[in-house]
Amino acid sequence: MVLYDATTSNKLDSAVIKTGIPEKLLMMRAASSVWNMVEKLANVSRVFSIAGSGNNGGDAYGVAIFSAIAGILLLISL
Repeated sequence: MVLYDATTSNKLDSAVIKTGIPEKLLMMRAASSVWNMVEKLANVSRVFSIAGSGNNGGDAYGVAIFSAIAGILLLISL
């Protein structure tokens, strides 16, 4: 897994959005990737999805959606 700093992430997001991919789809793809990693953890019985006011708040809500679909959810929104 490759991690990027905020500046690089914003540049990558902007470049992808310019290709015509909607921002919300990009956000849900990020949430899906996080959820896939969570599912690989053994015996996940609770998921805390903490959404702040920053740009990743929507991603956190997306993870909460995937966890709710799986029947596992404990959401804390700030």
